[in-house]
Amino acid sequence: MGVTQSIAKDAGRALLTFEAVGGRTAVVRCRAATPLKILTPRHSGTAAWACASSHGGGLLNGDSVTVDIEVRARAQAAFVTQASTKIYPGRPGARQNVAASVAAGALLVVAPDPVVCYANARYVQCQEFDLAPSASLAVVDWLTSGRAACGERWAFESYESRLTVRRAGVEILRDATLLNAHARALPSRLGRFDVIAMAAMSGPLLKDGIAQLLEETSHRATPKQAALIVSAAPMGKDGALLRIAGESCEDAARELRRMLDFVWTALGNDPWSSRV
Repeated sequence: MGVTQSIAKDAGRALLTFEAVGGRTAVVRCRAATPLKILTPRHSGTAAWACASSHGGGLLNGDSVTVDIEVRARAQAAFVTQASTKIYPGRPGARQNVAASVAAGALLVVAPDPVVCYANARYVQCQEFDLAPSASLAVVDWLTSGRAACGERWAFESYESRLTVRRAGVEILRDATLLNAHARALPSRLGRFDVIAMAAMSGPLLKDGIAQLLEETSHRATPKQAALIVSAAPMGKDGALLRIAGESCEDAARELRRMLDFVWTALGNDPWSSRV
């Protein structure tokens, strides 16, 4: 899916363009319509950052947001969130779409805080990434059990997430997660775990770190009742798909951050340094 060249004025739509300028990356185009807000904080590294937020602190019932991202040749960009994405209850629910194109020699890191679905919430997320042959990508997608402290553990109605990655027009990943309370009670399906996470990585700028991650996980022995389960599998010729399930959100977040340290190194900064 190509990045749109213009942005409609309908609610919940954003357009971001990153470009290499004078040895650094700059945000050369940033437009957003309510309920979306896009912040562009400055960092000491050469990469440019964009941070998504919303006026309601999350997505309300009926919200539908779309973010188009273009990372031009040799640029390095991060797309993050200000905090967890809260999904409020109601029908038909909320939806988020992300479509990105990453050009030759460029790097895009998508590292949001986790999605937190409230009781009776419904949420659909679709992410599509188109990579040039020499582009690099790291994208994190993770979900907590909800407001467990309020008795809302896996109490949402449905959660659907689809992720597609293409390189030079060839699909190298199609991943989908569907959790539907009507099919079977979610607490019994998810058992002791309070967070599930996935990270997909590919490209020459991350190649060495990906190889080390696959080597580490291949020798990792996990007891059957471990509080944290980690696995990884190759994705295409130079990529990996990492999965984590944890009883503790804090422990899972720390492990995810540790295992993606090479991604933060390539980016020049760690987006979770102040929170994990």
